[in-house]
Amino acid sequence: MPCTTNLAAAARRPFPPLHKHLLLALACTPPSDHGLPHTHWTVRLLAFMAFSLALLPSISHETVRVWLEAAEIKPHHSRYWLHSQDPDFDAKMQDVVGLYLHPPKNSVVLCFDEKTCIQALERRHPDWPMRPGSPQRREFEYIRHGTQDLFASLNPHTGEVWAECRDRHKGEDVAEHLAWLIKQQPRRKKIHLVRDNLSAHNTDAVKKVIARHRGRVQVHATPTHASWLNMVELFFAEVSRNVIRRGNFASVPDLQQKLLAWVEWHNENAKPYKWTYTGQPLTK
Repeated sequence: MPCTTNLAAAARRPFPPLHKHLLLALACTPPSDHGLPHTHWTVRLLAFMAFSLALLPSISHETVRVWLEAAEIKPHHSRYWLHSQDPDFDAKMQDVVGLYLHPPKNSVVLCFDEKTCIQALERRHPDWPMRPGSPQRREFEYIRHGTQDLFASLNPHTGEVWAECRDRHKGEDVAEHLAWLIKQQPRRKKIHLVRDNLSAHNTDAVKKVIARHRGRVQVHATPTHASWLNMVELFFAEVSRNVIRRGNFASVPDLQQKLLAWVEWHNENAKPYKWTYTGQPLTK
């Protein structure tokens, strides 16, 4: 008999609705509330504790599994989130989102950040290629050749990216990158620069570069702990998936070449990301 049939049969055991409610309520409390040293529930631990607390008579862990699935309760899953305590969160958020949804006329919006400490890792032995019924196989052991930082600025309305590799990400490096970046933009257009609150983004060297253009460059800081509002993070996620995660780099120059080659490919096929967050209140 198929396993799914067995699970369905287990779920139809003659437990009163109150028993299921008590089990689900138990699953939504941390095990530590009940004197257990565990960080999260398993179906077997829930069955054991429900019986120990006399909430239910003896119950199989498979019945617990079916009840949890039906209620969409997943004790084995967790999700990170970070609360921003920025008192000006709403104003800063609306400012940045407004640039994405309603950009000012005769201007260009640029989302700037760095992806730091990208490792140039080389596998000690070649990969085994994928074939039917077998995924690509990779040697676990690797050789470290050093790291690079990828500086990138994204135009959220065209998808175009300006990027370069650097050995460090100090204030002087940021200032040099921004000076180079500004020169790449149309001279008569105002530049709205979206950046986060990294200390290297607000050094005297950076301020001098901004001031040199006499109001042409306007900086828009994302709220504290809200760098996800910077759309260039979407670009960095693509770089991680398509270049870094399964990359094999023989040297730092090899890493640089492959990163910038992907940036060039991205620009040849550039299109804007679909931005869906409009500034409405977030829920956990």
